[in-house]
Amino acid sequence: MSIFLGTDSQLIGDGTHFVHPTYADLISMLKLMWDVGHAVTETSSNYKIEYLLLQVDILLCCPLFACYRSVDALGLENVGKSIAFSLGFLSWLNGTTDHTDNVGDHCKLFLDKHYEQPVSTLDLLLRGFCCPQCDIMNRTVHNEEQVSIVDIAPLQVENVDFNINISKAHTLFFKFLYTGTSEESIVSLVEALPRLLRHYSRHLLLEMRTRWNQCFEFLLCHEMKAVREAFSGVVYCFLENSVMDILFSGGLGMNGGSKELQFMDKIKCAFTKAEDSQILLTLLESIGTIVKVSDIHGEVFFCSFVLLIGQLDNHNSIIRMTALRLIHRCCAYCFKGGLDLFLLKYSHARDNLYDYLSSRLVTHPVIIKEFAEDIVDGQHLPSVLQFYKNETGTDSKEIFAAALPTLLDEIVCFPGESDQIENDIRTAKISPTIQNIARILTGSETLPEFLRNDFVRLLNSIDKKMLHSDDMKLQKQALQRIRKLIEMMGPYLSTHTPKIMVLLSFAIDKKQLAEVSPSSIKYVLSQVVAAFIPSLERCRGCPSMNLGKIVEILEELVVKNNSLLKQHIRELPLLPSIPSLSEVNKVIEEARGLMTLQDHLKDAVNGLNHESLNVRYMVACELSKLFNARREDVTALIIGEDIADLDVISSLVMALLKGCAEQSRTVVGQRLKLVCADCLGTLGAVDPAKLKVSSCERFKIECSDDDLIFELIHKHLARAFRAAADTTVQDSAALAIQELLKLAGCQSSSSEESNCCEMSYRGQKLWDRFSNYVKEIIAPCLTSRFHLPNTTDSALAGPIFRPTMSFRRWIYYWIRKLSSHATGSRSSIFSACRGILRHDMPTAIYLLPYLVLNVVCYGTPEARQSITEEILCVLNAAASENSGAAVHEIAVVQSEVCIQAIFTLLDNLGQWVDDLKQEIALSQSSYAMAGKHGGKLKDGTYSDHEQDQMLVQCSNVAELLAAIPKVTLARASLRCQAHARALMYFESHVQENSGSSNPAAECSGTFSDNDISFLMEIYGGLDEPDGLLGLANMRKSSSLQDQLIINEKAGNWAEVLTLCEQALQMEPTSVHRQSDVLNCLLNMCHLQGMITHVDGLVCSIPQYKKTWFMHGVQAAWRLGRWDLMDSYLTRTDKGLVFSSSENNASFDMDLAKIFKAMMIKDQFLVAEKIAQSKQALLVPLAAAGMDSYMRAYPYVVKLHMLRELEDFNSLLGDESFIDKSFRANDPNFLKLTKDWENRLRCTQPSLWTREPLLALRRVVFSQSHMNVQVGNCWLQYAKLCRLAGHNETAHLAILEADASGAPNAHMEKAKYLWNIRKFDSAIAELQQTLINMPAEVLGNAVVSSLCSLSLAFAKCTYLCNTSIERESRCV
Repeated sequence: MSIFLGTDSQLIGDGTHFVHPTYADLISMLKLMWDVGHAVTETSSNYKIEYLLLQVDILLCCPLFACYRSVDALGLENVGKSIAFSLGFLSWLNGTTDHTDNVGDHCKLFLDKHYEQPVSTLDLLLRGFCCPQCDIMNRTVHNEEQVSIVDIAPLQVENVDFNINISKAHTLFFKFLYTGTSEESIVSLVEALPRLLRHYSRHLLLEMRTRWNQCFEFLLCHEMKAVREAFSGVVYCFLENSVMDILFSGGLGMNGGSKELQFMDKIKCAFTKAEDSQILLTLLESIGTIVKVSDIHGEVFFCSFVLLIGQLDNHNSIIRMTALRLIHRCCAYCFKGGLDLFLLKYSHARDNLYDYLSSRLVTHPVIIKEFAEDIVDGQHLPSVLQFYKNETGTDSKEIFAAALPTLLDEIVCFPGESDQIENDIRTAKISPTIQNIARILTGSETLPEFLRNDFVRLLNSIDKKMLHSDDMKLQKQALQRIRKLIEMMGPYLSTHTPKIMVLLSFAIDKKQLAEVSPSSIKYVLSQVVAAFIPSLERCRGCPSMNLGKIVEILEELVVKNNSLLKQHIRELPLLPSIPSLSEVNKVIEEARGLMTLQDHLKDAVNGLNHESLNVRYMVACELSKLFNARREDVTALIIGEDIADLDVISSLVMALLKGCAEQSRTVVGQRLKLVCADCLGTLGAVDPAKLKVSSCERFKIECSDDDLIFELIHKHLARAFRAAADTTVQDSAALAIQELLKLAGCQSSSSEESNCCEMSYRGQKLWDRFSNYVKEIIAPCLTSRFHLPNTTDSALAGPIFRPTMSFRRWIYYWIRKLSSHATGSRSSIFSACRGILRHDMPTAIYLLPYLVLNVVCYGTPEARQSITEEILCVLNAAASENSGAAVHEIAVVQSEVCIQAIFTLLDNLGQWVDDLKQEIALSQSSYAMAGKHGGKLKDGTYSDHEQDQMLVQCSNVAELLAAIPKVTLARASLRCQAHARALMYFESHVQENSGSSNPAAECSGTFSDNDISFLMEIYGGLDEPDGLLGLANMRKSSSLQDQLIINEKAGNWAEVLTLCEQALQMEPTSVHRQSDVLNCLLNMCHLQGMITHVDGLVCSIPQYKKTWFMHGVQAAWRLGRWDLMDSYLTRTDKGLVFSSSENNASFDMDLAKIFKAMMIKDQFLVAEKIAQSKQALLVPLAAAGMDSYMRAYPYVVKLHMLRELEDFNSLLGDESFIDKSFRANDPNFLKLTKDWENRLRCTQPSLWTREPLLALRRVVFSQSHMNVQVGNCWLQYAKLCRLAGHNETAHLAILEADASGAPNAHMEKAKYLWNIRKFDSAIAELQQTLINMPAEVLGNAVVSSLCSLSLAFAKCTYLCNTSIERESRCV
């Protein structure tokens, strides 16, 4: 207790004048607590002292005990009143109230002399405790019957321990306030606020400033009415100068009005947020309390008084009456009179109030509405203007100028009447009314000039108030108003075309746009047609009532403007075959002329890179139709290997990969990804060696601010602005352009001819760099007045990334966090773009390296560390997934796009470091040459100070790159199957730690067994068997895992099976080794044995039964065991999955589900399963496509397979493939097989690429009873195995081909025998084949020669065999 009460005995009187024994124990106890040297009076009873000591001890210490314990554990909700008083009493004991010399102004504890009933300590303190500052609102007059026993004044020495504990106690106050559920306890805490705040030390108040501000806002709008009412009675305590100086002025104690305005801003914010009328009522009561205690000449008084007046026009009558009552009460209390006396006595308040009311009336919605009606009507306008002039002393021009924005909104966006005739009349008056206003303000009636600065704002008003209404009539009226504005804008319309297109994207009345501004329609023609095509497709089968209107619009746009838009019309697709569209299609065909396939593909590339999402989707759909119609020609184009043709195919593949990575969350965006994936599958898995595709782009990060602004606007923001699908996205892009142009000094004058004349030299230089097309798009942003509220993005602690996060969400939140750390001139550029980053991913991805570079070069060490932690969080999540452990069926591929973004970021930062080092070296070289020869410095040479700064920045970035472990990067790369990147990072790791990664080098690195195992895994993915052998030789002793990998890549599957058996003897229950066995059986084509093994594993290791069933599905569909496949499929919903075998097995399961749907002849289910399989491939395909086509190739192969399944399903029609048989001379089947053969020729000639394609075809041909085609597939597979060195599998494939009756199987067998160095057997195989041929085919001479050769060969073989037998006997 001495911690709380201190050691100064002067606090307590001598107690000699106390006559009642009730207080003796308390007095002695207090003395004992203050003065350790004093003893308890002899007359004191020990048990009474202990009892009182216990009461006071509990009373004072309870809050601190609760600081370390939960509220629920102590059950303190029921003693909230005691806790509140205890905290107040502790604050009093803290003794921080300003002391005065006036007698009686100290905090004192009074006790009644003649109180004879036994009392508790709490009751005693509650009755007698009094502080002049705390109890100013309820001052008690103490008479001679009461005596003060404790006086706070003598306490002058600050007790440090006490301050520490009082801080903890006040922390408890907030805990009870926010977690309390009892209304009475919270009210008690609120009532203790004055005592807490007035006795707070400046240091503690500043320390907890944020919490007190939050408390103030929390209590203003508390959900409990009693709490709000209690707070309205004590809100005055926040107006104390000592409190306001700290809480509302940054703790600086500055004089002036800033603290008052901050205080009132919080009150105003509470009024804005309050939606419940009950909360508004208590807020008004709080304002009433504030007005009563405020200085009449201060800002708080006037702002509070204005807030009360502002509620006099509230729609709620109770609120209006309450506001009026409080105004009269305040006048009566403060001025001892009414409002008239107040206005008469305080002229400054009267003048300020008059100015406020005048400005409020000019912009008041009701006043503006009535004023607008008078203006439109015209009859009463002169009298209205005269009335305003008489009352306010302002002329007509001043009135219109003050109310212009709101007035125009009211004139254009007036609510429609039920009578359509009245609406039409009112709409017709819009133009002449605005002309009258223009004449009054500018002296001219030229509407385009007058509306130029307000046009976009009016369109936004129509959009928000009318176009997005649920009322169809209001939507139609909105289109009429837009049409009226288009008419009024005339020649200035072209710069606003994108905005109008967004508003009309779902409407059909676009005719007016071409009529008013035919030159502007060329930029949106494709968007108009793209918006109509879905409706036209629906009209093909069932004509709509809107078809006639659509046809009329298209004829107006296409047919009438044929000569003007011919170049743009040729880019349009043919519209659906509807008779009424024949004229439009005829014009499109004529504009196209004779186009080659290459021309079509080039146009498709341009269309897929169009800024509009709808246009890209339209072009992708047309490309899909083109591929289906001319597949043979496209395949021939690839097989021909003409360089120019392959360049077009390369560009097309790159555009399709970009389409698969579309980040739009709209339905059209999702459809675009699926159509692009479908086009990739139709085009086929073209060999990467034929194409020049590299999706990963490096760009120069370091550039001037103006260069960055130009790149942002020219390549990203202008595109986002024109391609926006809704006004929110478009306005965000427009705001970013507007702010960036301001930063660059681009400002426009009022006329278009001189829109660059007032620009600074810097702004003019930037403006001249834009193309005319971009200038036309961004011109409205020179005069626009968009505003984005200032928000402070608090930097989140710790990394943001979570494995389940979408790429879009992660990149947005990370950029927000980086923006809060950005500094310098670049921070303004980043801040200008913060609105569009939420909606446009290309812009966000483009800005990411600039943001990271800014924070790393100029940010704090903490900010740099946060970047390192974020990068490591993403990479560690990927590396941990590469462990091969058991995982549940949760999609982890979503993080692959995030990982690829990190790779690209690190590549760009590394390139920046290299470029900067080179620049510094060149600069130093120039200095040296200039100093040596006495010449001038070359341009681009940096001073010593600049070089030092550059070196520091280079060092910061290099530290960031060095802080990312290369091993982590390598493991993350391997997880994404980026094997070449993984090798690059791991070699860098070895070189940094121990030297060269080449064992033959003079300074070779040292490799641990784990390093070698990891490198072997990488080389296995790169399909480098020689590298695997070299790595195995680096070990002192070869491991079992090394032999497994080496033999797998060599195709020695029998050896692999033996090694797996050895491994299982050491680890009988190893899931990894059992998966290796199943994989080995699959590659050996021992499919029946694989099924037997699967059934055994289901029983022996049941917790991984999902893994075993997935492997079983792989074997079952290849064998054509459909009943078994169905059985496995139905049991794959539960169990764990071994991650190393999940990728291919999951795709095999998709194929099995498609086969199942085809078996039951459910065409809808077939299409659904194929679409689902494509959807599952999109995320990893997008991530891999961001890097290169080579990385994306495995997923393109799977799309290739899905396309061939679709082809076969189309050939089946409505029949099941089990029941359907084809003849060898069936023309449709022959066409299909020929197309498949050509597509196979276009693929990469590798085993891993073509094996799944051939396995799929074998199943299809087998079910169609086409044995010859089955044999041909086996032969092609045998050839691939032979060329890859997989001799055992090649032999098995040859046997299968021969059993299927494949022609020329003997040739493949002879080649196989020759490869394994059985030359005699190879010759004998060919001879035997020739001998078995008919004699009339070979001729008698050839037959005779073959017979003689065969006899000689047989004799030679006999002698050889005899020699071998003799040698064996000798042995």
